[in-house]
Amino acid sequence: MCIRDSCYIDESLQIAQSIGEAWLIPDILIFSGRIYARTGDHTAAQRDASQALSIARETGYQLTLVEALVNMADVLLTDEQIEQAQAHLQEGLSLALHSQVPVPMLYGLFVAARIWLLTGHAERAAHYVGLLLQHPGTECAVRSELPGLCAQLEAQLGAQALAQAIEHGRAMKLEDGYTCNDKVIW
Repeated sequence: MCIRDSCYIDESLQIAQSIGEAWLIPDILIFSGRIYARTGDHTAAQRDASQALSIARETGYQLTLVEALVNMADVLLTDEQIEQAQAHLQEGLSLALHSQVPVPMLYGLFVAARIWLLTGHAERAAHYVGLLLQHPGTECAVRSELPGLCAQLEAQLGAQALAQAIEHGRAMKLEDGYTCNDKVIW
């Protein structure tokens, strides 16, 4: 992360603390963790993601907790800690399903797709990518990562199988990505 970005994050945290808006702090730390993870500073990413998760648990804000859990899973994946990522994602997806707020639900499916790819389930990952591509609630940050994920999936599945799996995913509803026989899946 460049020094300027770090200064903006630090300044945002100071402002949130000084005006007494405690609910902003985990969100700032979540985004900070994402930035650190994407720039390769796994120690800082896990530090901020862990701090955000701890604060979210303390406050009891369910939406923030969902974001913090899914973010922690995402950060852990960038450091190839798949089992720990799976545990955080499972908890986050269970809460996200109950919240019924699409953005964190979709972010959770993006992280799940990455886990499916890393654990040898590329077709299932491609289904999730199809769902993410067609859903209007998929945020820009997730959409920007989908081409790279598609390239990895194509390398494993081939172009034709990937296209078929994505088409299958485009026909899915958001809830389909979360449940199978009324059980939450990731």
